[in-house]
Amino acid sequence: MRTSKSSLFLMELIISILFFSIASAVCIQLFVKAHVLNNRTQEQNQIVVWSQNLAELWRAYEGDTILISEQLCADYGRQDSSIYLTNLPPYTLILYFNKDWELSDQDIIYHVVLSGSTYDEASRLISSEISVSRGEEILYTLPLFHHIAKGGSIYEQ
Repeated sequence: MRTSKSSLFLMELIISILFFSIASAVCIQLFVKAHVLNNRTQEQNQIVVWSQNLAELWRAYEGDTILISEQLCADYGRQDSSIYLTNLPPYTLILYFNKDWELSDQDIIYHVVLSGSTYDEASRLISSEISVSRGEEILYTLPLFHHIAKGGSIYEQ
C-alpha cells in the first residue's frame, strides 16, 4: 500500500513540473514576442519621424536638396559623411544612421534617401521621394509632391 501512495505522489509531481515547464515556455515566448514588437514599433516610429521631418524641410525649401543638406548640417553640427549629397544634379541626399537612430558615419544600419527633385513646368509640380532602408531591405517610402505658385519658386527664374 505504501508504494502506491509514493508512486501516485511522484506522478502528480511529474505532471505539475510538466505543466509549469509548458507554462514557463509560453511566458518566455510572449516576452520575446513583446520585445521584438517593441523594437519594431520603435524602428517604425523613428522612420516616420525622420521621413516627416525631411518631407517638411523639402517642402519648405521647395525641393532644393542643397539647402536641405546645409540646414541639416547646421542643425546637427555635422560635417562628416553621415549627411551625404551627391555631386551631380538631380542632387540626392543620403542620411546614415546607427542602430540608435543617431546620425553616424560608423556602424551604419539605416539609410534615409531623399531623391533628387524633378520639376514639371506644365503642371508646376515638384516631385521627389524619401526612402528608408536597412541594408538592402527598403522599409518605407514616401512620395513627395509640391505645387509651385506662379512666380514664387527657384524653378521659375
